[in-house]
Amino acid sequence: MSTKKLLFLLSAVVFAFTCTVQAQNLNGSLTATTFPGDIGFATDSSLSMFNTNIIQTATGNFNGTVPISSLLTATTATIEGLSTTPLTDPINNFFVFSSSAPHGPNGTTPQNRFEFNLQTITEDSFVGGVGEFSGTGTIVDITGAFANTSADFTLDFNGPSPNSYTITLATVPEPATVSLVALGLAGTVALRRRRA
Repeated sequence: MSTKKLLFLLSAVVFAFTCTVQAQNLNGSLTATTFPGDIGFATDSSLSMFNTNIIQTATGNFNGTVPISSLLTATTATIEGLSTTPLTDPINNFFVFSSSAPHGPNGTTPQNRFEFNLQTITEDSFVGGVGEFSGTGTIVDITGAFANTSADFTLDFNGPSPNSYTITLATVPEPATVSLVALGLAGTVALRRRRA
C-alpha cells in the first residue's frame, strides 16, 4: 500500500473514531442556586451545602435535557480541612440532577439522570463570609447514553455566613479526544499537501 493511501486511511479511521468519541461525551454547563430562605454554611476551611437547589441555566447537552427550575440535590455532609491546596475527597453523588420541583417542572427522564462524583475540592477564597470553592470530578449519565465525562464545579457564597450560594457545573473536554482530532486533521493536511 502506498504512503498516500496509508495516510488517507489512517486519517479517515482517526477522524471517524474521534467523531464517535465526541458524540458520546457530555458538553455544556448548568447553574443552580439555593431556594430563597435556604442557606449553606462555609468557613475558610469547611463547607456545607443545602440539599435542594433550583437549576437556573443549562447549556450544551443539558439544554433541553435538564429542565430549568427542576432540582439539583447536593450532599449535605460537612466537608472540613479545606485550603487552597486541592483536597482529594471522593464523594459519589456529590450532586444529583434533576428531580421534579414542587409545583414546578418535571426533572430529567428518568428522574435524577445525572450524577456528579467528586474527586477533589479546594477553598479558593474566603473573606468575611464571601467565598469561592471549586472541585473536580466526573458526571455520570445513569442511562448510559453519554460516556462518563470529566467536569469542574464552582460554588460562590455571596454574603455573610450563613448565606445563599450559586453552583456552576461545567464539563471538561477530554484531552484524548482533542489529541485525536488534532491527529486526524494533521493527517488530512499532510495528505492534501502531498497531493498538491
